[in-house]
Amino acid sequence: MTTSIQWYSNAGAQVNKPLPFQPQANFYRAVAQCVAFAGNEPTYMRPVMAIIPVDANRRLVVTV
Repeated sequence: MTTSIQWYSNAGAQVNKPLPFQPQANFYRAVAQCVAFAGNEPTYMRPVMAIIPVDANRRLVVTV
């Protein structure tokens, strides 16, 4: 399975913006990368999806 990381705005729309790092293929490693980048813990975490807030307007969504 391939892990995907995407930017989303809090308004609900996907933001086409490149990631500032090369994402790992492993889901849990990719989540750890996002946590390290954002400095915040996931607000939603399941085995196939994690949502990590970056700031007041953006979040990273990691999916398998």
